[in-house]
Amino acid sequence: MKIDNVFLRLEAHSLVDWGVLLLGIQNELPGFSDERLSGKFVEEFATEELAEIGSGDELFELMASLALDVDTASPETRKSIEEVCHIKRVDTQLSMRKWQFVIIEDLMNRIDPDPLYGLIQLSEAWAAWGWPSDAPTSMRNGGGGISADQYGSSDAFLRIKEEVEKWLRTELTELKKDSDVTRIADSSRA
Repeated sequence: MKIDNVFLRLEAHSLVDWGVLLLGIQNELPGFSDERLSGKFVEEFATEELAEIGSGDELFELMASLALDVDTASPETRKSIEEVCHIKRVDTQLSMRKWQFVIIEDLMNRIDPDPLYGLIQLSEAWAAWGWPSDAPTSMRNGGGGISADQYGSSDAFLRIKEEVEKWLRTELTELKKDSDVTRIADSSRA
């Protein structure tokens, strides 16, 4: 599973923002600590954003530099994207939720069909995200999980998969709503 492939899911859901790009180049996403997002995605997004702003916009030069050949390992690139995030008041917590959503969605699309191994994959994924309080109930720390004797059973696996799928549908709706609110606020900044 490569970070670039997961990023394509963000693009497909129209969930990309500057915070998503920043998090993608920082080497801090659960499951991707040894990978950085490819510079081509930063360049493409910056180019799209440039088309929306005028040359007098305070972000024009920053975005123009990010639309060129970008080295995502460069501290200068990170600093530039951080500056864009600051000026645009990007909610990086929302951006992190977007990454969490597509990483869990990707896992669900390739989850091991064996109930024991599938539950282990799910548990490891949610543990990597710190057992967030907004996770499906069965995937919260101490929150309505399954007993040891049920762990690995087909019934428990099916129930938890359905719960995670429901969470994914709800989370996508919320992320799109929150992203739309952010876009409206950003357009009023201009």
